[in-house]
Amino acid sequence: MIARCAKNAMPTVTEETLNVNAVGHLDREFAEITEHWSPRVVAIANGQYVKLAKVKGEFVWHAHAEEDEFFLVRRGTFILRYRNGSEAVLKAGDFHVVPRGTEHFPYAPEETWLIFVEPAATTHTGDVVSERTKPIAAQLAHLECAQSNRRFPKRRRASMKAATDRPTT
Repeated sequence: MIARCAKNAMPTVTEETLNVNAVGHLDREFAEITEHWSPRVVAIANGQYVKLAKVKGEFVWHAHAEEDEFFLVRRGTFILRYRNGSEAVLKAGDFHVVPRGTEHFPYAPEETWLIFVEPAATTHTGDVVSERTKPIAAQLAHLECAQSNRRFPKRRRASMKAATDRPTT
């Protein structure tokens, strides 16, 4: 599900437009995640998205031709299986990099909290499109709403909404 902001009040989120004084909190961000395998962008740095996700069960075999993927486990167990039969088993505090172009199959036997960093251009399921694929708009929606709410206080958003709801003559 994509969060919705006030009509005509959703600026584009970029490194330049994010509040540089904002302080994030991992546990609060993770508390907002309600769907497994649905990444949430929490920061943008040097053209990279810092994402959080809660995962459980199997994902899909996929690869990212041009991007490495960095995974850090905050809670739970995360397993990355590779076509050659090897696997990386990560527990809380462990991290691992999947090299670009390497086909992998993510799996979590229990609910697992992940932090991962990847270039902004990286597609969620790499070279595969499936029912699990989440567009970047869905991953950024909460940031756009938060930014809109900071730039346009409630009073201003209400007047903007009223202006956009008026019939044109």
